[in-house]
Amino acid sequence: MSRNPFRINNLQWDTRDVIVLLSNNRALVAKPEAEEEKFDLATYRLTPLGSQVLRLGSFTTHEAYLRRVGKQIKHQGFKVVVARYVRKSESTVRCFEEEEL
Repeated sequence: MSRNPFRINNLQWDTRDVIVLLSNNRALVAKPEAEEEKFDLATYRLTPLGSQVLRLGSFTTHEAYLRRVGKQIKHQGFKVVVARYVRKSESTVRCFEEEEL
């Protein structure tokens, strides 16, 4: 069985189905168009202190930036959708108002 690694900062996950990246009230949903597709994103890891600081505020998604990230992923061979979401459980979200990039 083939595997599709998703790498951020040298970490890898299996991506046989979809990848969902959450940003406040918005989600980027990426699905590989071919079986062997991979994508790379340059990111910075949030420290535990940074995570605590972020919990102190209420933030909105920078929509233009989110779309640029989605387009970068799309150019790497993925179907990408921007959507709103609600969290159903710790590991599950339900997306709605989807818009394909």
